Amino acid sequence: MFDLLIKNGTVVDGSGAPAFPADVAVSGGVISAVAPGISAPAARTVDASGRLVTPGFIDIHRHADLNLFTEGFGAPELRQGLTTIVNGNCGLSAVPCPAARREEILHFLSPVVGDADGAPRFGGFAEYMALAERAPLPLNVGMCVGNGTVRAAVRGYGEGPLSPGELAAARDLLRGALSDGALGVTLGVVYAPEYNYDADGFAEVLSPMRE
Repeated sequence: MFDLLIKNGTVVDGSGAPAFPADVAVSGGVISAVAPGISAPAARTVDASGRLVTPGFIDIHRHADLNLFTEGFGAPELRQGLTTIVNGNCGLSAVPCPAARREEILHFLSPVVGDADGAPRFGGFAEYMALAERAPLPLNVGMCVGNGTVRAAVRGYGEGPLSPGELAAARDLLRGALSDGALGVTLGVVYAPEYNYDADGFAEVLSPMRE
């Protein structure tokens, strides 16, 4: 007996193959069978006549860095068919967020990544990821590190080039985030504070990407 049987739908399986009519059976949260005319009993049956049945969608450009810690997070995404999202975009990730810069960074980012009220405290990327992994998330979440937030972590939102010491610290933060599970580094070249970099400055601070 299956847990769920989706019948009479048109399956688009994400492989690039043409859509095809089939039933989809699910057991234990895993697809057990995809075939026309599945007749085995199921605890729940859904008639998908006239509808498409697809794998969950991936949204690689979200800004739910802090919202993922709020009650009810994920419901709007799931209603849109999203099962995986990636946060930390546009150079505006919520981490790194050292204590000395926490208020400044989270105040600047709150219109983008969500309000910090009620969110757990974190500093580095590894700490943030550990908290996210313990959260009861209803969908898969990946995280990038924002180059703008890296700069803010070592300099704030002040203008001008980074000092050699600040540049070294920024590189270390990028290396650490990539080592601790960041999917990549995102840029927001027209946003504060990244618009303070020229082309050479970007090349210098992003040099860990070549390592």
